Amino acid sequence: MPLLLTTLDNQITVNLVIWAFPLAFLIHDLEEIFTVERFACENQERFPGPFKRLASITTKQFTIGVAVLFVLTTLAAFLATRPQREMTLFTSGPVICLQYKL
Repeated sequence: MPLLLTTLDNQITVNLVIWAFPLAFLIHDLEEIFTVERFACENQERFPGPFKRLASITTKQFTIGVAVLFVLTTLAAFLATRPQREMTLFTSGPVICLQYKL
């Protein structure tokens, strides 16, 4: 194996890859946050049937959606990289709760 690949293989851990996901998600979506409103207005005729109403999305609305997804991916990364502890998933009607003992 070439030296560079061997070095990378020794340095990159599963936790690093897991934590890279929320960061990559945020970097990817930052570009979309800046362009979504203009893109939607310019291309609204290309949106298929049920997606036509998305043409009126504002930058603020899109940013809120991205923020929610970023929080969820960060929470998932946090839970995935924690040492094994007791975790309970339970439902109560339409609400799903995750009880995590730190």
